[in-house]
Amino acid sequence: MILPTLPIIGCLKLITTLDDSIISIQFSNDEIPTKESDFSNYCYRELHSYLNGFTKELNLPFKLNQLNPFHDKILQEIKRIPYGETRTYKELGLSVNSKAYQAIGSACRKNPLPIIFPCHRVTGIKNPFFYQGGEMKKKKLLELENPSLITPSHFSYQQNMDARRDICR
Repeated sequence: MILPTLPIIGCLKLITTLDDSIISIQFSNDEIPTKESDFSNYCYRELHSYLNGFTKELNLPFKLNQLNPFHDKILQEIKRIPYGETRTYKELGLSVNSKAYQAIGSACRKNPLPIIFPCHRVTGIKNPFFYQGGEMKKKKLLELENPSLITPSHFSYQQNMDARRDICR
């Protein structure tokens, strides 16, 4: 189903099961919403409330299908990142005892449920705003949660902290 245009992110396409669980969220350029249903209205209200800053958590039914154990572990760790905070790929790796930072990045890129598993809160050192929905959407989502997250000083601070951790090891 395609939801009507939402604040910050535009249109979303939700792939759902017959029992009304979301299995995929895709950023969409298609602006023609599908026929309304109780479930589509509920999803729209939840996302609209979140994207307007009225709520900090989404309460949407979802199912994660066919993920390898590492990918599932990364998404579960991403879900634990508090609203208004970020983690680097390296910090995420440390929290799951892995130095496979490229695999962590791949898990973020392949996240079937962005926003529910908020991969916009994971940042790279070289390109902090890379995001499957696009750089502007990531900046807007981070700004919604905590405006200081999109300042250059925040990311230079993160880079300095990562460099210091490397030196101390």
